Amino acid sequence: MKWNASHSTGSAALDQQHQVLIEYVNRLGTLTQGQFGQKSAYEEMLKILDFLDFYSREHFRAEEACMHAFQCPAHQKNKDSHAQFLLTYGQFKNQLKYEGLTLPIMRSIHQYLSLWVSTHFQEIDAQLMPCIKGRPRPTDQPKDRPRL
Repeated sequence: MKWNASHSTGSAALDQQHQVLIEYVNRLGTLTQGQFGQKSAYEEMLKILDFLDFYSREHFRAEEACMHAFQCPAHQKNKDSHAQFLLTYGQFKNQLKYEGLTLPIMRSIHQYLSLWVSTHFQEIDAQLMPCIKGRPRPTDQPKDRPRL
């Protein structure tokens, strides 16, 4: 998966965060194609899964605040999509907890992440661009927003 203009939100900070998410999803995909049985691959996958869990939550907060501040009509749809993502991601984590780190589960997670990220960026997040383009930054946006 590669970053392209159809993923753009009009916010440099959010777009950079999206690029980081794509990078980590791609790293996970590479690991599911390589030497899966090696301990180092397992450890790297677990680190990536933990990072994606943390990073997506922080990113979602920043993105939702931005959509709210710019009064984006996709704001609620975005929040709902994020909530569904977190629910599904949590189900994958529970599956890993009970069944262990297996190649089929990891490939399912990678497939889900790849499809969700690409679809979500293009269909929902991109709706932020016309709200941002040509408008001044809202004054009610949180000033101490966490940086990722």
